[in-house]
Amino acid sequence: MNNVPRPPRPICRYFSLPGGCRAGSTCRYAHSAEPGRSPQQSKQLCRFYNNGHCRHGDQCWYLHATPESSKTSNEPAKVDQDEELVCAICFEEPKQFGLLTGCSHVFCLGCIKDWRNSKGKDVDVVISNTNKTCPVCRAPSKFITPSSRFTPKDSPERQKCVEGYKTTLGRIPCRYFAASSPEKRFCPYGRDCFYQHRNDDGTTHVFSEGVDAMMERHKSRMITSRDISAGAAMMQALMSSGFGHRWVLDHPGGLYESDDEDNYAGSDVSDLEWMPDLMF
Repeated sequence: MNNVPRPPRPICRYFSLPGGCRAGSTCRYAHSAEPGRSPQQSKQLCRFYNNGHCRHGDQCWYLHATPESSKTSNEPAKVDQDEELVCAICFEEPKQFGLLTGCSHVFCLGCIKDWRNSKGKDVDVVISNTNKTCPVCRAPSKFITPSSRFTPKDSPERQKCVEGYKTTLGRIPCRYFAASSPEKRFCPYGRDCFYQHRNDDGTTHVFSEGVDAMMERHKSRMITSRDISAGAAMMQALMSSGFGHRWVLDHPGGLYESDDEDNYAGSDVSDLEWMPDLMF
């Protein structure tokens, strides 16, 4: 009779969550109030890391190492070069890399995402696409690929990482597409979107245009909105000085209708019907 104890089962990551584990007593993982990785998991290679990206990063329960390095060591392996890689923005060693398509410069995923985010940026920066280029060499890149390991541009390893990332996103429904009307489907990235565009009948929806055409229209709206805001600010200054009042009275119909002249001080450009159309 074999008295060798069985290795402990991996711990269920869902058991300690508010919703619990839906599998209940049939779950093949151990239900423990204190989640953590078992010795078995510590030695098991993380397949997502080997494919180029593990979203759990340092918190992953599985071993972050290549199959070759795991034969000689039980510790997560790193390429020798990794120890010298620092983010070109924060100058720290990245825990998760953000790979650009246009160059081989090194960035933390969070740093490069903040750089590329258009929210809060000057309109001219967004229109010129400056924030969509590398902060170091200004090479344009259309998207970022998250990766647990750094790989140089045009290398087979990076290509594998990018393709794996696209495949993963392709299984996730696009929130813009899902929120749009079935009669008029919409996604700001169009046919270039990595997420799933699936119609109610199960077929794949293919847009006729990609992100470039969508962004050009968005930029046109931003330019128009900027010009309107500048004009409104100038008129507000004129009204405050009293000159605008005289101008309106001297030019009936030039800006407001004559029966609105007494109400100009309380006008607000945000109330105009065409303002919502300028927002993307």
